[in-house]
Amino acid sequence: MKLKEINAYGGLKIKDNYLNKFIDFNKNKMIFYNNLYLEDLKMVIKIPLRFSNRKRLIDDIKVEHFNLANSIYLFSYD
Repeated sequence: MKLKEINAYGGLKIKDNYLNKFIDFNKNKMIFYNNLYLEDLKMVIKIPLRFSNRKRLIDDIKVEHFNLANSIYLFSYD
């Protein structure tokens, strides 16, 4: 049985990167995001949490350098 390797923040190791998951709120756009953070690359995949079908969700998924300047960090999860 292969054991999962996790870092000090509870992130799961994927290949050579750790994956941390957290929820934040963008106060400028008024949108909650589910974030998948790749620690070694300092990159985050931001998936909006939508409650309506105004647009296709795939159009709003972003990959960007990690920056919480415009967001309010709410919590991390496993």
